[in-house]
Amino acid sequence: MARKSLTRWMTGVCLAAGLAMPAAAETLADALAGAYNTSGLLEQNRAVLRAADEDVAQAVGALRPVVSWTGDVTRNYGETRSAVTGNYTGAATDTTSIGLIASLVLYDGGSNRLSVDAAKEAVLATRSGLVSVEQDVLLRGVNAFMEVRRAIETLTLRQNNVRVIGEELRAADDRFEVGEVTRTDVASAEARLAAARSLLAAAEGALAQA
Repeated sequence: MARKSLTRWMTGVCLAAGLAMPAAAETLADALAGAYNTSGLLEQNRAVLRAADEDVAQAVGALRPVVSWTGDVTRNYGETRSAVTGNYTGAATDTTSIGLIASLVLYDGGSNRLSVDAAKEAVLATRSGLVSVEQDVLLRGVNAFMEVRRAIETLTLRQNNVRVIGEELRAADDRFEVGEVTRTDVASAEARLAAARSLLAAAEGALAQA
């Protein structure tokens, strides 16, 4: 029962915090693995990093030679008439041309090199940001897990307290029946049990709200 409550609590907290975790996470390792592998926030930052890496590739590509080619095929058709027979004879002539163009920027005032450097700096900054997000996701996962463990431990203590005081009340009733204690002693035990049940209800409510 405690493990099911723990899993439900962790799931709720992680969703509220932008985390995610598998429903079967019952240990801290499970919770952290689930948060890391399924966090939408982490996936967004990974996508940003991939885009930054692509910007570097494009900036570097601008420094390289550009080669292009063109091709063209032309067909000309003509007819000639024989002076002897008067018949027409058709003939087709094909013309093919291929062009190759290569270009390289020899000097651009350092603009492309600056673009490459800026793109690389953006990658470093994005990676640093991703590490920070990873640490935040894991830290929140640890905090959420430990909070629910404390809540479960408190609930267990409250349950045990109600059980012990309930036994004391039954013992007080039995002793009252044989005249060993007074009605005041029984009332005192009843009051302690009521207080213990109130604390138990509060602990259950705290865990349910988590």
